[in-house]
Amino acid sequence: DGQEPARWLAQQPDRFRVYSPSYSVPQHVAQQYQLQLADGIDPLQLRRYVEFMQLASGIGEWNYSVTLPAFVGAETDDEIRTALSQIKPDTALLGLMNVKYIDAAFPIHLPELIERARFGSTYVYENTQARPRAFVVGQVNVATNVEEALSWLKTNDVSQAAVVEGLPYAFRVPTQRQAASIEAWQADAIRMRATGPGWLVLSEVIAPDWIAQLDGQPTDIFITDVTLRGVYVPWGDHTIEFAYQPRRVYAGVLVSMLSVVAVAVAMGIERIRRT
Repeated sequence: DGQEPARWLAQQPDRFRVYSPSYSVPQHVAQQYQLQLADGIDPLQLRRYVEFMQLASGIGEWNYSVTLPAFVGAETDDEIRTALSQIKPDTALLGLMNVKYIDAAFPIHLPELIERARFGSTYVYENTQARPRAFVVGQVNVATNVEEALSWLKTNDVSQAAVVEGLPYAFRVPTQRQAASIEAWQADAIRMRATGPGWLVLSEVIAPDWIAQLDGQPTDIFITDVTLRGVYVPWGDHTIEFAYQPRRVYAGVLVSMLSVVAVAVAMGIERIRRT
């Protein structure tokens, strides 16, 4: 399943994500073609991403599910393919997640979606509301918690503004078009250029142990649009770098190294005593 649409998607330019409300490109097929998905099977999920996708998928709240989106009541493959056929996704929120293509085992009639290919019963649509992986907005609103941020997402234009948790005040500044570009991207390190002033939105899921630098100096990462990362960019052209530094892993490695040293010292002392 999914070979033909995956092959077609892999030939499309730019960096983007794919979303399927019918699991039309399974994860192992996506991996084969190096496609990045917004959906899939994963028993360990970040709550913020689940809550965001509950809105973006158009389904609304669901109980825990190992799949994202949830196929409530579906038990067979055929039922999964059609379980969400009457649900209309929120193309703007999916676009905020850099979802440029939606592939489904059924037609989706939305003006923001353009059919680009069809493979048997699988339709591939281009989402005209897709945002780049990184972009700058000039209007920032403030939320004190995730509930306020989710409420804001339901009623505002996410292509022109962002909602940020943890900022002391909202602001609005003029921004330039095409004000952000990614220079290097890896799973644990991302380097970008951005022109300020404005709020740089990185369409990557917020998670602990990520740090950021602006022109080589530490800068704060704020929860943006419920599940994404954001930093403030001052006037001018700047380099922004995100890096993943799992402190618990580093601490574990240090403890292990100290333990090895301690055992080696103890063995050496014991050997000296015996001689």
